[in-house]
Amino acid sequence: MDLSRARELLNSHNEYEVTFDGVNIVIVDLYELTKMARVYDRNNIGKNQVVPLAQLIEVKQIR
Repeated sequence: MDLSRARELLNSHNEYEVTFDGVNIVIVDLYELTKMARVYDRNNIGKNQVVPLAQLIEVKQIR
């Protein structure tokens, strides 16, 4: 995923399904200079991590 699309999803009022390493995640913050994103596991909010944007995959719009 590129930075501009990740920014759109982060600021969108619509809900999207995004995966990282096969896990559904939610984008919480973007780090533009390093092209990384802070994300958390949709099923386990306590599990968050910083991951490369290039490894995020947009699956579909939920609503």
